[in-house]
Amino acid sequence: MGERVERWIGGSLVGVGGGVIAVAFGTPGGGSHAALPAVAGLLGAPFGIGLGVAVALAGLWLRDPRTLAWAGGVALVAGLGVAAGAGFRHPHIALDGWDRQVTGAACAAALVAGMRWWRGR
Repeated sequence: MGERVERWIGGSLVGVGGGVIAVAFGTPGGGSHAALPAVAGLLGAPFGIGLGVAVALAGLWLRDPRTLAWAGGVALVAGLGVAAGAGFRHPHIALDGWDRQVTGAACAAALVAGMRWWRGR
């Protein structure tokens, strides 16, 4: 696969993963409130599942099982981390529960896979 295509896919995944985290999850300084609450409602579990499937399909298409393994491991750890921290968050955040866990794990996987492909495995 051409290096340019791999870098384009990687850059796109980094942009989507990082953008969703900034928009829907907020920042620690902002009290974990979403930057755009109206958009955050669209970024629930169905979006997270779709992003995870897109990462997996990109990895299969690029024939890169090592990156898929890394992305899957990071998604598992991130999902467990989001679930473990549920009791410490503000009760009025835009994404909560299952939506937050699935979307957070998918964004983490997209960032890991995207950085590997962007930088060139």
